[in-house]
Amino acid sequence: MRRVIAIVIIIAAVTALHYTTPTSRIVYHEVYNRLYYIPIILGAFTFGLRGGIVVAIAVSLIFLPHIFFQWGGFHAGNINMVTEILLYNAVGAVTGLLVSMERRHRREVEETGARLRESLRELEEKTNLLIQREEELRQSERLSLLGEMSAMMAHEIRNPLGSIKGAAEILSDHFRKGEDGYRYTEILVKEVDRLNSVIDNFIRAGTPRREQTLPIDLNELLKELLFFTERVTAKGRVTVSSQYDLHLGLIRGHPNQLRQAFMNLILNGIYAMERGGRLTIRTEKSDGGIAITFTDTGVGIPEEAMTELFKPFYTTRESGTGLGLTITKRIVEAHGGRIEISSEVGKGTAVRVTLPIRVEQETGEGDSRSVNNTLGVTDREHAGKPHPPRR
Repeated sequence: MRRVIAIVIIIAAVTALHYTTPTSRIVYHEVYNRLYYIPIILGAFTFGLRGGIVVAIAVSLIFLPHIFFQWGGFHAGNINMVTEILLYNAVGAVTGLLVSMERRHRREVEETGARLRESLRELEEKTNLLIQREEELRQSERLSLLGEMSAMMAHEIRNPLGSIKGAAEILSDHFRKGEDGYRYTEILVKEVDRLNSVIDNFIRAGTPRREQTLPIDLNELLKELLFFTERVTAKGRVTVSSQYDLHLGLIRGHPNQLRQAFMNLILNGIYAMERGGRLTIRTEKSDGGIAITFTDTGVGIPEEAMTELFKPFYTTRESGTGLGLTITKRIVEAHGGRIEISSEVGKGTAVRVTLPIRVEQETGEGDSRSVNNTLGVTDREHAGKPHPPRR
């Protein structure tokens, strides 16, 4: 709009100069004639071909009365003015045409640029997808190699495990039930059986099978695991606080698999506290299921590592395999549960496992537990040399 006003003002001003300047001042009129090119070119740059032609015709129509009334019409003496009118229209048409062509070319370039940006975006997406598929393929190859290695090692591992179990059973005959020695040999036998079960899981991973599920008291299972890790917590100067809801009820599942999953989480929490700290294990009912929370006061997990935690072979510990959380997640999900991790660097990590309740607690078992409230709390203080952090 501003350019239109400027064009009108310039044409009006030049025309006024023509009509108010005596014809005797020819040089002035020659200058005024040239000034008409300014609005013509401005109209062409503003509106393209159509603008250049319209403004040129308008200037010509305004200039014609000046020729007839002040210069006596068309004759040999003012042929240059007639030529000027022709040039007005030629300049308007050519300038407008060039501007229109430039604008059309610019639009084509912008459209081409937009298509190129879209193609680049699609290429980036496909490249990222290709990288992701390549990484998944590498992980698949690693898992396949792990399966082959576990199958080859199974025989060599099972033989010494059988010897250890036999020796432990022989040693148990030298102790009476209730004695510490008998309890330790009993734990040794159970752990050998659990290791054999882990080996079976590695060998038969991916083979559909139905395993027997049993009613499980998660509180008792966690107490058993904490007993196993007493020496580790002692060396790591870790205080263990266990808070059990004594009216949880039972779940149905695979005890050995859940032992393996919870042991991974307990050890992760212990290894994360290099200079000692507190590991809190809490059980409670939650959303129709049972929630088990493992909270440590360790080094925490960086935000950029949170998305990598459950990927096979990802670990921040030099001696770690990177399979602990991967196996744990698969075990939890196989039991119909879920696992969630929250962490803050320098303050610690909380791992929450939620499992569905599939077997109700038996009446007799519930009655045998006489407590004043549903939450039991125990603390054990340990001191010693810390372990390296592991996640």
